[in-house]
Amino acid sequence: MEQNLTNAIEDQPMSRKSSSFYDLEELRREAEEMRDAKNAEDELKKNLMFEEKDISIFHIYSHLAEPIDYLYITLAIIGSLGAGLTMPIMSYLSTDLFSDVGNTSEYSDDVTKLMDTVKHAFDKQIKRFLIVGVIMFFCHFCSVCFWTLVGSRMCHKLKQNYFQVILSQEQGWFDSNNPFEFATKVQAQLEQVEMGIGEKFGQILTMLSQCISAFIFAFITFWKLTLVKLCIAPFIIADVLFLVNALRTGIIMGRKTWEKAGGLAEEMLYNIKTVASFANFEYETRRFNEKVELVYQLDLGTVYRLALCIGFLIFFLNCSFVIAIVYGRTLVGKDINTNKGRDFTGADVMTATFCTLMGIMGIGLTAPNLKIVQESCTATSDYFTLYEREPQMDLSQSVEKPPRDSVYGRIEFKDVKFIYPSDPNERVILQGLNLTFEPGKKVALVGESGCGKSTTVNLIERLYETTGGEVLIDGMDIKRYDVKYLRSLIGYVQQEPVLFNKSIRDNLIFGRAEQLAELGNIDDLIQNACDESYATEFVSKLPDQLDYVVGIKGSKLSGGQKQRIAIARAILHKPKILILDEATSALDNKSEKEVQRALDNISQKNVTTVIIAHRLSTIKMQI
Repeated sequence: MEQNLTNAIEDQPMSRKSSSFYDLEELRREAEEMRDAKNAEDELKKNLMFEEKDISIFHIYSHLAEPIDYLYITLAIIGSLGAGLTMPIMSYLSTDLFSDVGNTSEYSDDVTKLMDTVKHAFDKQIKRFLIVGVIMFFCHFCSVCFWTLVGSRMCHKLKQNYFQVILSQEQGWFDSNNPFEFATKVQAQLEQVEMGIGEKFGQILTMLSQCISAFIFAFITFWKLTLVKLCIAPFIIADVLFLVNALRTGIIMGRKTWEKAGGLAEEMLYNIKTVASFANFEYETRRFNEKVELVYQLDLGTVYRLALCIGFLIFFLNCSFVIAIVYGRTLVGKDINTNKGRDFTGADVMTATFCTLMGIMGIGLTAPNLKIVQESCTATSDYFTLYEREPQMDLSQSVEKPPRDSVYGRIEFKDVKFIYPSDPNERVILQGLNLTFEPGKKVALVGESGCGKSTTVNLIERLYETTGGEVLIDGMDIKRYDVKYLRSLIGYVQQEPVLFNKSIRDNLIFGRAEQLAELGNIDDLIQNACDESYATEFVSKLPDQLDYVVGIKGSKLSGGQKQRIAIARAILHKPKILILDEATSALDNKSEKEVQRALDNISQKNVTTVIIAHRLSTIKMQI
C-alpha cells in the first residue's frame, strides 16, 4: 500500500499547465466566479439553518455580558475613542512647531536668538508630544486589550450557551435536523462571531473618532483647502472599499475551499483501507489537488487585485498632495489663519492635508469593519432562534425522584398513541397500545422493521412524548419523573455499541462519576459490572487493563468485546430496567454466545428486561 501511494505521488506532473489531474482552465473560471462578492455573501448565509433574525451587536453584548464585562467594555470604548483622537491631535500640534521654525528667517542675523527660538519651539513641542504619547499608549492599550478580552469572554460564553441550548432540545428536534451538518455550521458561525464582537467593533469606534476629529482639525486649520481636498475623497474611499472587499471575498472563499479540501483528506484517511483496496490513490489525489489548485487560483486573483488597489491608493494619495501644494501655495502668506492669529503657512497646508487624509481613511476603513460586525450579528441568528425556542417536551412537572430501593420497574402502557414529531405525513406508529412489563421479568418485542419496537423503548426512556395515552412506571406517569433520574434507572444496550476514543474506565463511567459515587465506591462498581458482563475475562489480558484506550469507535476491540463493554456500562449504575435492542444481531456466532452468556447472567438479577429482535429464534436463545 505504501509503495502504491508513493508511486501515485511521484507520478504527479510538476507543472501546473501540463497537469493531467485537473482542468486548469476550468478551475480558473471557477475561481473567477467564486471571487464575486455575492458568492461570499451566499456562502456566509449557507451557515444559517433557520430563518435569519435581526440581531444587533448591543443585543449580543447585553445577552452574554457579565457585570465585570461592562467595566471592560467601558474601558475599551474610552480607549477606542481616545486612540482615534491621538493621531489628528499630533498632526494639529505639529503646526506650531513647523510654523515657529519656518518663521525664524527674521533672526538670520542673530544666531543666538535664532537658536533660542528653535530650542524653545522644540522644548514646547516635546512636552506636548510626550503627554500625547502617554495618552496614546494608554488608549491603544485599553482598546486592544479590553476589546480582545471582551471578545474572548463573549465567545467563550457563547460556545458554552450554544452547546447547552442544543443539548436542551428534545429528540424530535434532532430527528428534523442533520447533526453532522449542524456541527459544521455551528463551528463556522462561531468563527464568524469571533471576528466581529471584539476588536473589529473597537476599530469602528476608533475610525469614527479619527474621522470626526481629523475633519474638525482640518477645517479649523485650513477650511478652504480641506473643502478642495475632499474632491479626491470618493476615489480613495471607493478604492479602500474595493480593496477590503476583494481581500474579504478571497479569504472567505479560500477558507471554504480549504474546509472542503480538509473534508476530502479526512474522508480519504478515515477510509484508507477502502482506498488502498481499490488502488485508488490517483483519483483521491486528484480530488484533493483540485481544491488546492482552486485555492491557489483564488489567492492569485486576490494578489492581483491587492496590487492594483494599492497602486491606485498611492496614486490618489499623491494626487491629494499635489492638490494641496498647488492650491495651498496660492493662499500661503495671502490669507489669515484666524485661529492662530497669523498668516497661513506651509505647516497649515501640511496639517490640513494630513488631517483630511486621516478623515477620509477613517470613512473608508469604517465601512468594511461595520460589514464584518454585521455578519457576526447575523451569525448569531441561529443561536437566538434556538435560545428562544420552547422545547416541545414539557419538563415543568418532571420533578419526582422516588428512592431507588422503592422502584421495582413495572412498566405499563395505557392506550398509547404515537406519531413522530418530525414526520410531515404524521403517520401513526402506535395506536391504542396497552402493554404491561412486570417487574423482574423478561419481555420480548418481536416483529418486522417499522412495526414500533424501538419506538416503544424510546417512550420508556422518554426520548419522545406520547401523542395520546400514558406510560407508567410503578404506577406513576413517566412525565412526573425527573428525566435525568428516570434514565439513570434504565440500562440500554443497542445493536452497534458506541465507544469513544478513551480508556475502558472512561467509557464505563461516561461522565457519571458523581452519580455513581452515590451508589458506592466507583472502582468496586466497575469491577462488579465487568464481572457480571464477563468483560473481566479479556480486560485483564489487555496491556493497561481498564486504562487501555479502545481507539476510535472502539476499533482496537472485537465486536464481542465492544458489546460486553457496552453491557458493563449499561449495568454499572444498577438499573431497574434493562433494554436490549438487537444486542447480538451484528455479532458472529462465537461473539454472540459470549455476549449472550453475559446477558443471561445479568437478566437473572431482579431487573425488568425488555428484549427487541426481528426473529423469534433470537429470543429463544435469550430466554
